[in-house]
Amino acid sequence: TDDTNLPRIDYSPYSGAGSCGHWLFEPQSTNFITYSEDFSQWSVSNSTIVSNSVISPNGIQNATTWNVNTTSAKIQKPTSGLITAQQYTFSIYIKADAAMNIGITYDTGTATNIAVTTEWQRYEVTQTASSTTRYPQLKYNGDLGTAYIWGAQLEQQSFATSYIPTNGSTVTRLQDAAFGAGSIDLINS
Repeated sequence: TDDTNLPRIDYSPYSGAGSCGHWLFEPQSTNFITYSEDFSQWSVSNSTIVSNSVISPNGIQNATTWNVNTTSAKIQKPTSGLITAQQYTFSIYIKADAAMNIGITYDTGTATNIAVTTEWQRYEVTQTASSTTRYPQLKYNGDLGTAYIWGAQLEQQSFATSYIPTNGSTVTRLQDAAFGAGSIDLINS
């Protein structure tokens, strides 16, 4: 929720508890990708995109169709303001018409292969920045086809936190905190 002083509830499965709702407490994080949903602001090479063509994981028709129609297909977003030698995690929601392999990276190294399915799933890769400007990207990695993308995020963490939408600038979500919640022995980090 974007409301102040209301807890966020996470229903994702966690160790031994199934999918019961639990409070979500996260550290402060910044999404360095300035257009997390508008892929028309990204650099598209040897492929085509269609904006607002599919229902995204948030239930709105604002996801993008990415047609991977050549072996050199790529979509990337130059991102600056990073700290060299620090870990960053690039995450993005993707699904496809049929199972396909896509490469995901944010640094200049070899892309990590991800096996995309027909269901929305958040994929992530953690790498160490080799420069203050990097290029979060998706690219051809063995299969041609149609993929759908939404919710890109690049943050200075060794893991992905919950999605932080952006539209033209970086956005920072402050650390979650609980006050008057009882013993710190019961509700720790």
